[in-house]
Amino acid sequence: MNRSGYAFILSLLFIGALLSRSACADPLPFGIRPVNAFTAGIGGAAVAVTDDPAAIYWNPSAFGVTELMEVDFSVAASKLESPGSWSFLVASSSTADGGRFGMGIIRQHAVKNEKKFRSFQAIFPLARSLSAGLFPIGVSVKFISENYDDSGWKYGISLDAGAMLVLPTGFKIGYAVHNVIGSDLRAFGSESWLGASWGGGGFPILVTGQVRAERLRSRTHTTENFNVGLEIAPLPELPELRGGWLRASGEGRLTMGASYRLRKQNARLQYALVVDPDGWDDAIHFITYSWTLKPSGPAVGRMFGAP
Repeated sequence: MNRSGYAFILSLLFIGALLSRSACADPLPFGIRPVNAFTAGIGGAAVAVTDDPAAIYWNPSAFGVTELMEVDFSVAASKLESPGSWSFLVASSSTADGGRFGMGIIRQHAVKNEKKFRSFQAIFPLARSLSAGLFPIGVSVKFISENYDDSGWKYGISLDAGAMLVLPTGFKIGYAVHNVIGSDLRAFGSESWLGASWGGGGFPILVTGQVRAERLRSRTHTTENFNVGLEIAPLPELPELRGGWLRASGEGRLTMGASYRLRKQNARLQYALVVDPDGWDDAIHFITYSWTLKPSGPAVGRMFGAP
């Protein structure tokens, strides 16, 4: 059995363990998605980022660009209580042989319109790179469920779609539409994001940002939902440092995080903090353990013929 097969078996074991455990933490604000500590650390600005398993959630087209084999498990909670939100991501993709496998399980316990809801998403991305990797496109099939305001569980199927422009200079432009088809559940309305980034994937710095694209027509609304982030990774031996600003529904939050490589385990331990506007006491904490099956590299350079 190859490494992708082992990752799939490990996925099923984790999912079974998590589904069997109830959680009772305070719900998160709806604008904070419990994807992983990497996304939280850079302010949630991941629509135009390719070199992290978070691409499974944010933009399925990015999954067709990166060289990555990684299992990623995250928990998110406010006030360091028992986590009610978590994610489990499996990414195994290669631009060399075109092999790609991805899966994301996200459990969200949040507040929307002053009402609590719980939801599960099972995400399966499909991606293809056109024009020698210049223009990747992708779609994700999603199995979703929600319990909104304790009204009982409802289920559905939805699709995400995305596209990206990737340049050899490290600059990327990404566009993604979440829940574009098939969802009429209250917590899974359609939303579009337009983002840009520079760096990452072998560069010592990553600068990224995004905005809710459906609000671009009215300048008075573009500031209600946007994200900006920065990651600095000067040397492989040093921790990666992250910071960002997340603004959702007119409410802004400072984010910060760090990642440390556990070389003996071929893994990374990541942490992120999302500061509450009312103070540090209600901050939201993210912890991610990432197990690297195969070290990732600067896939963009390989696609354009770099040695």
